[in-house]
Amino acid sequence: MSEEMATVLTEIRNLNKRFDSVDERLYSIDKRFYYVDKRLDSMDEQFKSVNMRLDSMDKQFNEIREDLRIVKAQTAKNYELHLTMENSMNKRVSELESDVKILKMAISD
Repeated sequence: MSEEMATVLTEIRNLNKRFDSVDERLYSIDKRFYYVDKRLDSMDEQFKSVNMRLDSMDKQFNEIREDLRIVKAQTAKNYELHLTMENSMNKRVSELESDVKILKMAISD
């Protein structure tokens, strides 16, 4: 019986060694996952930062679009005013030319 007990004890020790080996491997795997988790967390933070910058850029682009719309509207109005003023000035210059011709004719007679 003691020989059987010795065999059982030896087998139990062997099993304990194997369990210890499995525990070490699992611990090693856990450490790797821990570092992978850290890297993923870091990547998440970077993505959040990029998304925040993109959101900021979207806001700026929308502001620029609105400013451009205003500039286009102002440019169109200015062009219309310019044409109106140019036509008015051309008409007045023409009238002044006619007045000058009349004055020259009156003076020369």
